[in-house]
Amino acid sequence: QLGGDQKLLTASCQDDAGPPLKSFLFDAGADRFEAYAAFCRKALEHVRDAFPRARLDDRIAVAVPDAAFRDALLARRPFPAFETKTAAEASARLPGVSDDGSKEWLLVDTVDHLDGLERLVVVCCGLDKKIDDAAPDTAARRSTLYRAVTRAHLMVVVVNEFVRGGWLEFLGSVRLRENETFDAAAELAR
Repeated sequence: QLGGDQKLLTASCQDDAGPPLKSFLFDAGADRFEAYAAFCRKALEHVRDAFPRARLDDRIAVAVPDAAFRDALLARRPFPAFETKTAAEASARLPGVSDDGSKEWLLVDTVDHLDGLERLVVVCCGLDKKIDDAAPDTAARRSTLYRAVTRAHLMVVVVNEFVRGGWLEFLGSVRLRENETFDAAAELAR
């Protein structure tokens, strides 16, 4: 993290102040995986809108916490325009060589399987958990979220049910004020 005057050096490819992060936080209903599927579709629409002319074939990874979550999510068919692949399948493909060109590939796998891999865009899906300093897996969950975010070259999108007391709870109160511009001097004075 840059500090002091170097804070001003943090910028995104869209020339926004700060790294690009878009969050889709929602209250889970009766079928939480149906909600995840719906918001994953919205997340991919956001990515397509951000990069309208880009070919997204094998350039997006959806990072999930475990195989059971992946299977339950994919059972709801959240990515009908894509052919979903695991990290192993995507890694076995030669760059620039498509199979039959029918559908773009979308990598959907656990964070553990994404270690060492990067994509232009990473969708962090279902990775938040309540912070409980006494729980033995608290540090591991924070590490999982960090590892997923750091797989992205250009953009991170978070899709998660709202978890009170979770790592991402603060995103529920962050709002863009479209009528204001970024004031570097004021931010440095904070």
